[in-house]
Amino acid sequence: MRLELGQHAAAMDDAEQVFRMNPDRGGGFFLRGRLKLKSGDFAGALADIGRAIDLYPLRSAYHFLYRGDAYRSLGQEAKARVDYEYARRIDFGQYRRDVDSRFDVLAHK
Repeated sequence: MRLELGQHAAAMDDAEQVFRMNPDRGGGFFLRGRLKLKSGDFAGALADIGRAIDLYPLRSAYHFLYRGDAYRSLGQEAKARVDYEYARRIDFGQYRRDVDSRFDVLAHK
């Protein structure tokens, strides 16, 4: 929530709390990865979001959308497309607009 409100320092504090409470779960990595993506640290975002996907057994389309965003930001559009396509396959409709918007961005490049 704090990330969406633009409260990046507070969101990073939240991520660190999640790490301390559950170091072997993916939530902290995912939040930190989203923060890194927003701040322009695309390689760091890719690493953290990838780690969250590895650790989080119930990963959702959302995880793959953000990893795709990190790939796209690094100029790796083919890998971004793979993640976006996977997100589309596993999505139950919750993120349909988000998935479609990612494909729109790739189509207009």
